[in-house]
Amino acid sequence: MHQQSEQAELKSLIQQFQPKQILSIGPAGEELFADYLANCQQCTLLEFTTPPPLDVLDQHGRFDLVFVSHVLERMPKPEAEQLIARLRDVHCDRLILVIPIGTGWSEHQSHWLHTDLLGLGFTLLADFLSNKHTVHVYAFDIASYKTTPDWLNNKYWANPELFNKHWW
Repeated sequence: MHQQSEQAELKSLIQQFQPKQILSIGPAGEELFADYLANCQQCTLLEFTTPPPLDVLDQHGRFDLVFVSHVLERMPKPEAEQLIARLRDVHCDRLILVIPIGTGWSEHQSHWLHTDLLGLGFTLLADFLSNKHTVHVYAFDIASYKTTPDWLNNKYWANPELFNKHWW
């Protein structure tokens, strides 16, 4: 797919989420959020072109949406995983990652696989071709991260109709 369809997909996600406080980490933030911010007067955008130190993030609190684009692959993988985990667990309700997938990227410091991000709790939303390589868009939403299994309710735990009938 083309850069234009990637931008359209991301803008559609932003409209769907309707965030009020946005944190953008990476080079694409201001351009991507410009239309949304123009139509949302009470919305705020905090932007970092490179990943900030974790203590700097702590000073800014929690956001409705954190958007990270094309920075994780330029970091050592353990540091990038730590940043993702901190953003996901402490600083946001929803997290969108745009990240190149695969080992064919020669200029990157770390290489990411689909299973790496699934293991961190992310869902693949879209993928695009960039320079004959795949770039994926992943999302984490705390509200839909884990669905409640059917068996996890009192119907299967306590059997009130059997009280005082059977003794084990």
